[in-house]
Amino acid sequence: MRSITFVQAIGLAKLSGTEYLNLMVRLKKLIEKATISEVGLTEAEFEEFTDYVNALQQRVNHNMSSALTDSLSQCNKNRNAVLSVLFFNVKNGIELPIPEQAKAAKELDQLISPYYKITNIPDQQKTIKINGLLLDLSGEAAQANLTTMNLLVLTQKLEALNEEFSELTDERTKEVELYTPETIIELRKCIDPLYSAITAIAQSKNIIEPTDKSKEFITLLNATIKEINKLYNIRTGHQKKEDQETTIPGSDTDKPSTEEPSEPETPQPGVDNDGDGSPEVV
Repeated sequence: MRSITFVQAIGLAKLSGTEYLNLMVRLKKLIEKATISEVGLTEAEFEEFTDYVNALQQRVNHNMSSALTDSLSQCNKNRNAVLSVLFFNVKNGIELPIPEQAKAAKELDQLISPYYKITNIPDQQKTIKINGLLLDLSGEAAQANLTTMNLLVLTQKLEALNEEFSELTDERTKEVELYTPETIIELRKCIDPLYSAITAIAQSKNIIEPTDKSKEFITLLNATIKEINKLYNIRTGHQKKEDQETTIPGSDTDKPSTEEPSEPETPQPGVDNDGDGSPEVV
C-alpha cells in the first residue's frame, strides 16, 4: 500500500497579520515553484489567489506614517516660514524711511493683522485661513502694495505651498481610508476559502496523480505550516515539548490546553482538523 501525505491543519483565524501573510506568500511561491499544473490549479484560480495575496501584502506592509506624514510636516514648516517672513516685513516696513514703502506696509498691516497668529492654529484650519489671507491680498490695491514692498513673490510661494499641503492632506485621507484594518479583514475572508480550495485540490492531485513535484509541494507546504505554527506559539508564549516539537494549543496530552479560542475556526476540507493525525472522513 502506498503512503499518503495529507496537508497539515492550521487555524487561519488565530494568525496575526504578518503570520497570515507569511503563509500565503510562501504558498504562492511554492505553487510557482511546483507549477500550477502539478498542483492541480488552473491559471485563473492561481491568478485570483495571487491578486488577493498581493493586495494583502500592500495593506499589511503599508506604513501610513512614513512618506506622506514627512511631506506634510515639511510643507507645513515651509508655510510657517513664508508667513513669518511676510508678517515680519509688513510689521517692520511701517518704520521704513522710504515713504512709499512705509505707506504700503501700513495699508497691508491693517489688511492682514487678523492673520498674524495663524501659524499657531491646527494645520487644516491654517489651510483655510491662508486661503482667506490670499483672497484679501488678491485685490488690486493689495497687489500694488505687495509689489512696492517686493513681497509679491512671497504670496505666490505661500499660495503654492498651501495648495500642496491641501493635496497631501487629501492623499493621506484616501490612504487612511484604503488601508484600514477592516479592509485587511475583508481580504482575509476572501483568501481563507481560496486557501482551503488550493490545499484540497493539491492534496487530491497528489493522491490521484502523484509526481515528484506534487510530493515535494505537499512536503514543503507542511514544513511551512509547521514553521508558521511555531511562530504563532512563540508569539503567544506557548511552551515546547521536550522533543522540541511545537506545542499546538490542546495538542499536549500531558497538559491539556485551557485556552479558549478567540473566535471559531472554519474546518478545512480534506485536512486533519482534529489534530490526531488521521484524515477527515466525509
